[in-house]
Amino acid sequence: MRTRESSVATRLALATLAVSILSFIITAAVAVTGAQGSGDDLVRDRIPVLRSAKAAEIEQFFRNQRNAIGQLAASTTVVGGAQQFAQAHDELVETLDVDDVAEAETRLEEYYVSEFVPALNAVRADPVTPATVTLNDDLAGIYLQDHYIASNPFDTLDHGLLTDAGDDSTWTEIHRDLHPWMRRVVGRFGFVDLFLVEPENEVVVYSTLKEVDFATNLTNGPYSSSSLSGLVSRALRDGAPGDVFIADYSEYPPSLDAPSVFYAAPLFDDGDLVGALAVQVDSAGINSIMSREWRAGQLGETGEVYLVGPDRTMRSDARQFVEDPALFLQRVRESGEVGDDDFRNMTAQNTTVLYQPVTTDSVEAAFGIDEG
Repeated sequence: MRTRESSVATRLALATLAVSILSFIITAAVAVTGAQGSGDDLVRDRIPVLRSAKAAEIEQFFRNQRNAIGQLAASTTVVGGAQQFAQAHDELVETLDVDDVAEAETRLEEYYVSEFVPALNAVRADPVTPATVTLNDDLAGIYLQDHYIASNPFDTLDHGLLTDAGDDSTWTEIHRDLHPWMRRVVGRFGFVDLFLVEPENEVVVYSTLKEVDFATNLTNGPYSSSSLSGLVSRALRDGAPGDVFIADYSEYPPSLDAPSVFYAAPLFDDGDLVGALAVQVDSAGINSIMSREWRAGQLGETGEVYLVGPDRTMRSDARQFVEDPALFLQRVRESGEVGDDDFRNMTAQNTTVLYQPVTTDSVEAAFGIDEG
């Protein structure tokens, strides 16, 4: 397995980033795999320069995201939107009764049974049951999830295209005004999803993508143990104006266990905490940075740059996986270096992020260099 034969690796420590950006350490290995001949010697000679360049790019990538989220958290549109959505959610809590959501609950249960749960179970080894992910007596959540998820006329991956569910609620009126702007923000910065969370019960009162985390309680709801929940709680508990928190990659069930990074920032209005902004990010941006040189033919036939987390698994996709997934997976299976669950996840999620270990002597030496 070539991934385990890396002969040159150097860790990139991102310690220069502000502490408020990083609640974890991301490390990177710059590797030349299977190096042979003078051409690869030239690639080897470029390693110190490439190391510095990639360190700067990755630092700037996180800095740009942190700055964008910080600016959003300070904007009157986001702060005011969080307050409006929270008030509209409270209105639903106060006015809805069981009879109002009886039909909605039936439709929502059918959505979980026939669509979401089967899709989630298709990508994981340990299946879940609908009872573990449904809302259970959360009338406002059932109402909103029915209108914007179960009864959404768009396909599941396009639920965020719905602007007006036509229910004449105050929540939908606010959504009609703010959702197009939020979608533009998500598209501009390459986010996967953007959330607004009220501070009292940590309910997701707005989501751009409208996955099944929308309208759930992050304190005691079905995703209370997720990285999003922990990060939002931290931002609400410990955050000051201008702070931005980040959580390392983890599998995120509402996104069918796709490895995701989360940012969160507290929202303040005249010094009062009024909610939290959270953002979900995938590996596309990091992959673009780490693959640029080999895609341009600058690292020979096998050279690559990749990120490695503190757990010694990848935080970017392996070059060989991108170029020939079937061959890569075959070699991984034959080598036995990846467990059955991680192999299944790597295949289902179509990524080496979180699943491919990198435990070469050169990588360990690189960690030791920066830690020493």
